[in-house]
Amino acid sequence: MTLQEFHKLVLPAKDKFYRLAKRIVNSKAMAEDVVQEVMVKLWQYQGEIDNVEAFGMRSIRNLSLDKIKSPKNKMARLGAVEFVKADSAPKPDKISESNDTAEIVRSIIDQLPEKQKIMIQMREIEGYSYQEIADILEVDISQVKVNIHRARKTIKEEVLKIHAYGL
Repeated sequence: MTLQEFHKLVLPAKDKFYRLAKRIVNSKAMAEDVVQEVMVKLWQYQGEIDNVEAFGMRSIRNLSLDKIKSPKNKMARLGAVEFVKADSAPKPDKISESNDTAEIVRSIIDQLPEKQKIMIQMREIEGYSYQEIADILEVDISQVKVNIHRARKTIKEEVLKIHAYGL
């Protein structure tokens, strides 16, 4: 693989790699480290990989899970919350409401079981198809559909529960 091929095949997927890693490890710095390690691995396996993006996503998932299981990284993951900024929302109350809802959904997703968290990230944020997720995670497509359905159901129930509080 030449440098041009690397730029053409690997670099367009870099943002997807980062978003998945950040969803799993919940740390900007750690996600950047994971992506860098996977990019190096992709460069080292030049020409040996059929589907670079699928291999990269699978590597990101595995390395991210290894990082969060590491005892020295448990304290580093606690806390870091970033707020979503609303695009072109004219009123401060709408911006605040949008930020609050996004933060609620993000925290609910973070509390999902690992499989559901990864699959909902890949489907809803990254836009992968069910079949692509099944291929990347090396699971049956029915497992992907079931986990995404359960994740969506949990998110919906929790958001409704929060918004219905006190009624």
